[in-house]
Amino acid sequence: MSEEILGRIEAGYPALDIHHADDVLNLVFTSNRIIVARMISGISLLMGYGTGKITKRDVEKKKKEMREFYEKLPPEGVLKVDEKNYAIP
Repeated sequence: MSEEILGRIEAGYPALDIHHADDVLNLVFTSNRIIVARMISGISLLMGYGTGKITKRDVEKKKKEMREFYEKLPPEGVLKVDEKNYAIP
């Protein structure tokens, strides 16, 4: 039986201030494991917020783009998108 994606949960919503640098993560539940996938780097958000170049609207747009991108990938593809993505057996 091939591995299939059963569901997803988004986690780690960043606060819009310079004191928080949370990654926006997507937890991907498959028939064999859980995959933790980074959608947006908290450090890039922190740098953007600090300079005033990123707004909440920008974050929402990027999250939507990444969500649509990840939805098209098989589980192994999700793991390979970012070197910090990992699986929990």
